Amino acid sequence: MKNEEMARLFSEATPYIQKYHGRTMVIKYGGNAMINETLKNAVMNDLVTLTLLGVRVVLVHGRCWACGWCWCTAAAPPSTRCSRRWAWKATLQTVCG
Repeated sequence: MKNEEMARLFSEATPYIQKYHGRTMVIKYGGNAMINETLKNAVMNDLVTLTLLGVRVVLVHGRCWACGWCWCTAAAPPSTRCSRRWAWKATLQTVCG
């Protein structure tokens, strides 16, 4: 990236950097971002950049495809109530051991 492009990028980003500096940002991380190495590295680089710019990052683990597969093959698959995932004790014992 040339110096002129870098200067333009930072001048456009400055209002956002100021807006979110010192704030806490919760980011869900899961799915393909956990499997694809290129995407995983890009996400981690973005998280480091946010931290260096003064944003407090809280990384929340999302459900990956492997967890979804385990849940679906369980004896008693989980249900969703009030936008939350609920699992039966038998399901947790099957999936978690």
